[in-house]
Amino acid sequence: MPHGLAALQRLGIDTSDLGRPFLGIAYHAGGHTAVGHFPRGLTGLGVRRMGLDERLRHAARSHPRITLVEGTRVTQLHRDREGVTLRTSRGDVRTHLVVGADGLHSTVRRLSGLALPDRRAKRYGARLHVQLASGRSEPDHVHVYAGSGSELYVTPVGPGQVNLALLCEPQVAKQLKGDAEGGLRRALGAFDAGRQLLDGAEPLSEAAVCGPLRQRVRRVVDDRVLLVGDAAGFVDAVTGEGMSLSLLSAEAAAQAAVAALQPGGVDARKLEAYGVRRARLARDLCTLTEVVVAGLRRPALAGRVVGALAAEPAAFERFLAVQVGQAPITSLGGPLATVARRLIWSALSPNGQLAVR
Repeated sequence: MPHGLAALQRLGIDTSDLGRPFLGIAYHAGGHTAVGHFPRGLTGLGVRRMGLDERLRHAARSHPRITLVEGTRVTQLHRDREGVTLRTSRGDVRTHLVVGADGLHSTVRRLSGLALPDRRAKRYGARLHVQLASGRSEPDHVHVYAGSGSELYVTPVGPGQVNLALLCEPQVAKQLKGDAEGGLRRALGAFDAGRQLLDGAEPLSEAAVCGPLRQRVRRVVDDRVLLVGDAAGFVDAVTGEGMSLSLLSAEAAAQAAVAALQPGGVDARKLEAYGVRRARLARDLCTLTEVVVAGLRRPALAGRVVGALAAEPAAFERFLAVQVGQAPITSLGGPLATVARRLIWSALSPNGQLAVR
């Protein structure tokens, strides 16, 4: 998303040839389509993770004060009064501060006792990159299609290339077991848009599946351990804020670490600034995610929500402004009230349809 892209560029990462820009988000449900543009001409960037990860890895290798050791697995984490000891597959590492940025199923989160169980319904994700059939071009928005038990996400990632991602409930995820690509193609084919995009397309990657997606944490700062990115908790992938939240929270964690690291130790109180900053970021970026997930996961409601957004484009674009850090979440009072009125009118209409202006 635009604010995450800006954080990436502040790292000095060249993004000019990294992926494909997009102008906003389009939601499709119940016969309605709502298209929202990012404010002030901002754009997002659809990227393949293999390209982004290599850019970040190269930047780390090139930094004069970073020693990059790859292919190492952490097996134990022990804290004492002087610091932290990590037991790894290559021996023990003694340090003052550990940043767990190790993904959705974080080892550092588990070893440091910061993970919490989540008893809500599990969700899973799958994806396949494809080169579209000759004559077809990639979209200039990210398109989200709500279905029964799943959603399809179409993101431009290159010339004529898209990432087809499926987020789904357990009953749909079961179809992917044993034959990820075949199961994913069948699930994507349940959407008209999915069938059309797959027609004549050539795969650019193997199908990949992950989950459960939602992850909860006790806290993100705890006695010389910081959690960053998906390791710090994950809501859902429905609005694409995960990469942006990861980059922005990594920036905040770095600033807190620089302030806290002292000769011979860490001033743990200064690390708490990261916890406060990340909580604010997560509130602004993830609150809407929870609302959107709740709506899209209920097919009958999804059509009404998208219809209301289509009827009130100014409200939709205000939601996007909050989502990309260009407006405070407190500014949503009026737009939320407008969309709520539309939903009520839709619910009370005799045929259950929303008259879109």
